[in-house]
Amino acid sequence: MGLFGFFGDVASAAVKVVATPLAVGSDLVNIATGGEVKATEKLIKSVGDSLENAADELMP
Repeated sequence: MGLFGFFGDVASAAVKVVATPLAVGSDLVNIATGGEVKATEKLIKSVGDSLENAADELMP
């Protein structure tokens, strides 16, 4: 997919970064109610995966 795939992966990562405060808020509620912190961790890992995919698109 080349350049088009690269931009798609970067855009996906950017949207996930913007959504991070929502995940943090969700995790704060989970902490307050005795739950586990998972949303932020999953989202940050997903951002890393998207950026890794973007790099793979540029370097075959």
